Amino acid sequence: GGRLKMLQPLLESRLADGSTDAELHTAVAMAYVDAGSLNAEHFLKTNMFYDSRKVGAFCAKREPLLAVVAYARGKCDDALVDVTNSASLFKEQAEYLVTRESADLWARVLRAENPYRKLVVDQ
Repeated sequence: GGRLKMLQPLLESRLADGSTDAELHTAVAMAYVDAGSLNAEHFLKTNMFYDSRKVGAFCAKREPLLAVVAYARGKCDDALVDVTNSASLFKEQAEYLVTRESADLWARVLRAENPYRKLVVDQ
């Protein structure tokens, strides 16, 4: 955590220089999340250069709602369903299903063997 915080000003200055490097944007996203920054959610929703899978995985245990934002942006369906199930974020999962409009994803979530099926449907 401390190392990311120390690097944050340097990373932000590289962003300000216009870099589109995915690793840089991923590191900045992680630094914002790690610091509990109010900018984190906005950054995850508006930045198009970070790696959704890496940032989502980083957020999953820290801030599951931010993992949902990162995974949704990258259309990481399986990872989003996993994090919303494990964190009981069924409302967010239902909203994603509606927004995503994927018949395959609906079929996966609504299959009878899914123990979370009713919790998602109830949303």
